[in-house]
Amino acid sequence: MTDKFEQRDMTGSLFPPRGEEIVGQGPAKLFNEETDCYLIENTWTTPDGQQRTMQKLAVVVGVYSANKQKRNENDSDHFVNGMVGDIPVMCWGREKVSKKGTAYTSLSFKEKDSQPRANDDEDIPL
Repeated sequence: MTDKFEQRDMTGSLFPPRGEEIVGQGPAKLFNEETDCYLIENTWTTPDGQQRTMQKLAVVVGVYSANKQKRNENDSDHFVNGMVGDIPVMCWGREKVSKKGTAYTSLSFKEKDSQPRANDDEDIPL
């Protein structure tokens, strides 16, 4: 048995950044849809003392907004109606705290026209 966390399909997590910064940003047009992209740089020191740098390209899926229609603790704290390539998606985020006390946002995604999974909240106002 392992304690390693395994991310499930159509889910994500947002944590406070650790040594990351945006080093480039600009518009993009993908599949005839206009969006924005960001170049994110992460610098860290390896256990043997070597400095490492990695850059990642992030493409905006949609506008991340507060859920102003939240009625109870089961409703999402944030939502996105967006696109991944040419696929319309919905995303919702819930503020949580890990067992170790780290605050994070749990993300769930689904295709807009797909049926909800058994564990999806059907009453989330999007």
